[in-house]
Amino acid sequence: LAAATESLELSEELGDRSSGASALRACAAAHLANHELEEAIRAARGARSLSQELGDREGQVEALLLEADSHLLVVKRGDPNAALAAASAAVELAEGLQKAWAELRVGKAQLAKGSHEDALKTAQAAGAEFQRLSSFD
Repeated sequence: LAAATESLELSEELGDRSSGASALRACAAAHLANHELEEAIRAARGARSLSQELGDREGQVEALLLEADSHLLVVKRGDPNAALAAASAAVELAEGLQKAWAELRVGKAQLAKGSHEDALKTAQAAGAEFQRLSSFD
């Protein structure tokens, strides 16, 4: 977390918004690893906003997935509906492999909400997409 925070401060000093978005994603990931739900969500949302301003779709998807994972961190404290919203938004923006990973997050959120049949269908669709992307025909 210290390295990510230092990187964020440096990018702000230099006015490097692209590096700032990357640093915010690193901060979100560090907070997530430390089970700091609110801080992870705040950093992920900041990264998403900045990536959106920069037109960085991949950065937006990564930030949305970090937000979704944060909402799923601890089901008792997390918000499966917010996780589903973030993961669904990531699916809409993502392409290729990133989209398949985002679909898995949707399934995770559905499972956390108790929508077991939807979660199974989503996971199967994501698995089929991974299979399709990995075939070299």
